[in-house]
Amino acid sequence: MADDVVAGAESLPFTALGQVRLIRAVFIAALLLLAGVAVLAYYSTAQNADNAKWVDHTYEVIIDTGLVFSDLRGATATARGYVMTDDPELLGRYHEYSAAIPAHVDAVRQLIGDNPTQVARLERLRTLVDQELKSLAQMLAAHRPGAAVADKSAVAPVLDSHHQMDDVVILTRQMVAEEDQLLTMRRTEASRGRRVTLWIIVAGNIVSLLALLACLWLLMREISFRRRTEDRVKALNVELASRNTMLEASNRELEGFSYSISHDLRSPLRAMDGYATLLETRYGGVLDAEAKRLLGVIHDNTRRMATLIDDLLAFSRLGRKALEPESLDMTAFATQCVADVLQVSTARPRVVVAPLPACWGDRTLVRQIWMNLVGNAVKYSSLNPAARIEIQGQVREAECIYSVRDNGVGFDMQYYHKLFGVFQRLHGVEEFPGTGVGLAIVMRIVTKHGGRIWAEAVLGQGATFFFSMPRTEDV
Repeated sequence: MADDVVAGAESLPFTALGQVRLIRAVFIAALLLLAGVAVLAYYSTAQNADNAKWVDHTYEVIIDTGLVFSDLRGATATARGYVMTDDPELLGRYHEYSAAIPAHVDAVRQLIGDNPTQVARLERLRTLVDQELKSLAQMLAAHRPGAAVADKSAVAPVLDSHHQMDDVVILTRQMVAEEDQLLTMRRTEASRGRRVTLWIIVAGNIVSLLALLACLWLLMREISFRRRTEDRVKALNVELASRNTMLEASNRELEGFSYSISHDLRSPLRAMDGYATLLETRYGGVLDAEAKRLLGVIHDNTRRMATLIDDLLAFSRLGRKALEPESLDMTAFATQCVADVLQVSTARPRVVVAPLPACWGDRTLVRQIWMNLVGNAVKYSSLNPAARIEIQGQVREAECIYSVRDNGVGFDMQYYHKLFGVFQRLHGVEEFPGTGVGLAIVMRIVTKHGGRIWAEAVLGQGATFFFSMPRTEDV
């Protein structure tokens, strides 16, 4: 069950990351869609406003064209009425009508400047209007106030102007008819534009709303997923806490067991070694060479067994010892360890210690690293009469990497996986003494500092061991 929980917990970050990316993508898509709808709605509204402006423009053309005709007809009617009645009020109104006509013609001219057909019609209309106004002016100039109404010569120009008015009516109707067509077309375009704008806004908002709802659904799903994840992590933490409690209890039991076993094993070893010594002392004179060799074998094996027990105890204590890191001068440190190793060794290799970068580590434990690695280099190069050991170091990003190189017997890299295991040996005890625990201790110390350890070797040409330590106090 715990394995299932751990496996599930390991897969959580990838699932959560994909879910977050999906939510972000949907949300961004919804925002882009809303922005697109806003842009389209803006341009569509601007187009609608332009269509509405053209509709108003067409209305203005129709109105101003109608005013030209209306004022001309009013001028004609008031001028004729004045001639018939001599009413000065009609004369005043005639002047108002005739004075307003040019302004209306100019207004129409400005409005239809983009329509050559309408401009040509307006020019003909302007000519007819000018002729009509000229005829009316001549009629008024020839009129004698107080003359008899039967005097046909006074109203003859008015009667002739009916032909010109017919032409004005025809041109005005043509201009209004074309503007009506334009009005119908522009009103249709304006109506279609409003419908398009409405559809854009409605459809865009619906799609955006659906996208936001999808985003909300994904978000709720993510929240639910995270809650389940938190519950699973809490359950896992509870289980891990329980396991840690059990592990601490097991460690205490193991520690007691280790000391008990150590004591129980040391007692018979001491007895065996003592009895062997007693036999040599009391019966040395009567023992033959084979018996003495066998007693020597007993002494060697008891000493080897005692050393093995000490190494095992040292290995078990590493897991319980708390680190006390400090800045270490590794050049001086490695040099002192080399001197200590050579002091108890019969081999005299040439040892070169290059300047080493300082690091952070537990002084006691790091000393054990150097003692074991240098001791192994001295041991496995002892058969080479020109034995040479090189100790080097370099800084790489946040770690310091150190190496111990020898030109000894080396080892076959196909057995590399056994190198750092407890009791794993790549050479026989007859060739080189040892318990097979030293490299396991080194690996445990390096790992405890957050570092790495590895090796390279060629059989018969030597080996190089590398390990890394932190540059700063982060262990």
